[in-house]
Amino acid sequence: MEDAGLTLDDLPDELLMRILAQVKDPFELLTVVPLVCKRWHAVHREPETWAQVRLEEYAAEDDEDAKWELVNILQRAPYVQYLSGDLLRSPEMFAAVASSGVVVEEYRQPYHHKYEFVRPERLPILLDMLYRSRHVIRVAEVELDNYGHERVVDSGGRNALEVLLSLKKLEELVVRGRSELPYHGELAQGLPCLKKLKVSECGLGGILDQVMSTDLIRGSKKLRCIKLVPVGCTGERTGIMRLQQECLKEAKNCPRLEAVELSVGTTDWHNSRRLAKYIRELLQTFEGFSPTLRRIDISVQLVWYGMREADDATYDRTLAACEEEATKLKRVNRALEITFACTQGHPEQVMHGGDPDNDGWRQLVGPNDRVVYHW
Repeated sequence: MEDAGLTLDDLPDELLMRILAQVKDPFELLTVVPLVCKRWHAVHREPETWAQVRLEEYAAEDDEDAKWELVNILQRAPYVQYLSGDLLRSPEMFAAVASSGVVVEEYRQPYHHKYEFVRPERLPILLDMLYRSRHVIRVAEVELDNYGHERVVDSGGRNALEVLLSLKKLEELVVRGRSELPYHGELAQGLPCLKKLKVSECGLGGILDQVMSTDLIRGSKKLRCIKLVPVGCTGERTGIMRLQQECLKEAKNCPRLEAVELSVGTTDWHNSRRLAKYIRELLQTFEGFSPTLRRIDISVQLVWYGMREADDATYDRTLAACEEEATKLKRVNRALEITFACTQGHPEQVMHGGDPDNDGWRQLVGPNDRVVYHW
């Protein structure tokens, strides 16, 4: 640039901010960059300068220095590419988000425990942040709950469904709920850019409204991946099974659908025929799907009461039943890939943060073992 007679001072602000965005470290953007010169000071808190900042988990909950450094960053951050919900576990973090007006491009909630939710009194702050970010946010995780039939709203009086509908740039959505939520067709028009949808029941008190889930699938024409996952176990999980079947019927009309992931849970693991019947009903639903569909992943969770464990014969019967039903669908669509994986666990592990990676679960079939059925 010197040969051409140009210096950094000659660059337009847009290009200068793109260069400064390579710094990525929010602490340096706040404390070092503004000290270089007046011009850098003028742009150091512009959203474009923060376009590559990622705020993820801090080292430990008891690290007070790290916590307060992040509080300071959140209070002053205008924009972040990624914000981890793990940072919002403390009231200080939520207060920082409320006072900063930060806009986020990607918000995820990496749960350490399957039933760790944002407290109801803090949800309005989270909804405010999502609504502020509506013109840029691409990835979001949203909790839907009526909290004793009291609808949580943001500072503008918008409930979670109305905020969700405003996220027109959203490409990936994880929606969770613990109980029945009043629904009146708010999501019937879908989300125009949505490509990946995960619907998850969280807790033992009900499922997300079937009409809401099917509306979202029907209205989102660019969907490529649908994931339907229950968390917790309620007998035969008839609610989530019904939700899966209704959603799959609607997903048949998604012209770009490439992958479907399902989780099937049963407490009656001695009755492999009953599980096979449900697997059969699920797989029959896929007949007539768009030719773009290439992958079906089904996770089978065998949940036992008491301290008994299923024996190898039970595993074999269950998985053989799955394989038999998958073979029938294979005759319909030879290009389709179907994968089964199986875990077993006790309801206590499910209710208190159970996970196949934690004690209390046994991985029966998985990526490091054998795949039951894989084309």
